Amino acid sequence: MTLSQALGDFYVTGPASAPVRRSTPLRIRTRSTSVRVATPQFRRFSACANTFLGRDLDFLEASAVGREEVSAIIDWRPSDKARISGSYLSSTQTRPNGDEVVSSASNSLAEN
Repeated sequence: MTLSQALGDFYVTGPASAPVRRSTPLRIRTRSTSVRVATPQFRRFSACANTFLGRDLDFLEASAVGREEVSAIIDWRPSDKARISGSYLSSTQTRPNGDEVVSSASNSLAEN
């Protein structure tokens, strides 16, 4: 069963809130790579970073998109009672021609 057969046609909100019929492509080949690097859990410091690159299906447009994600976490413990953590996440989807971004989001957080 293909994705199109499983999902069939679906509707999204178009101009003036009118439903617009969409259908998924018959088949989209996806390929992705994920890499993770992490430090050991040192007494005062630890960190890790992830990256994901690949091709995915964008259900809002029913088309293939390039997907890039990057994330990182850093923990610093200046003393036994204090801990400072920071994290970062970025996610971007790009149309196959590579010059138009479908969606992009990033978030960073630091806590004490």
